[in-house]
Amino acid sequence: MSSREYSKEKTIDIINEVLNQFMENDIILLDIGANERTISHKIACYLDKKFENLDVDCEYNRDINNIKNISGICNNFNHVLPDIIVHKRLEDFNHLVIEIKKDASEYDKKRDIQKLNCLKKKFNYNFALFISFDAEKQNPEITWDFDREFDELLDINCFDDEL
Repeated sequence: MSSREYSKEKTIDIINEVLNQFMENDIILLDIGANERTISHKIACYLDKKFENLDVDCEYNRDINNIKNISGICNNFNHVLPDIIVHKRLEDFNHLVIEIKKDASEYDKKRDIQKLNCLKKKFNYNFALFISFDAEKQNPEITWDFDREFDELLDINCFDDEL
C-alpha cells in the first residue's frame, strides 16, 4: 500500500486493531503502572507493522531537518515531542499524530488536544488522535480530531496570542 493511501476508515481500523492487540498482549503495562513512554513505545511497535511504507516514531522532534516547533501558532508550547507520529521521514508527509495519557485529568486532556490541534494545523497531519487509558477501567478512550468532543475541548484558541 502506498504511503498516501491510508483513508480515514483504514486508519480507524488500524488504530482499533492495534489497541485491541495492546489490551490483549500488554495490559500488564497498565497493571504495573508503567510509564506513558513505555505504553507509547509498545503501541508504536504495533503501528509500525500496520502502516507499510510509513515511519512510526515516538517523541520525534524533527520537521524534515528542523526542530519541530509550534510556538509561532500556539504559545503554550515551544519545541514539541508528540508521543507517536506516523509520517514519512525527510518528506513533507504527516499522516497521524498521537498523544497518550494515563488517568488523564480534564486539564491534561484539553492541553493535549490543544497541542494535537496545533500540530495538525502547522504540520498538515491528516489525523490527530488522543488516547487516554483509565487505570481502573483499562479500556482506552479515544478522541479523534473529527469527533465533536475534540472540538468541544478546544475551548482555548491555539492561534490566540493570549496563550
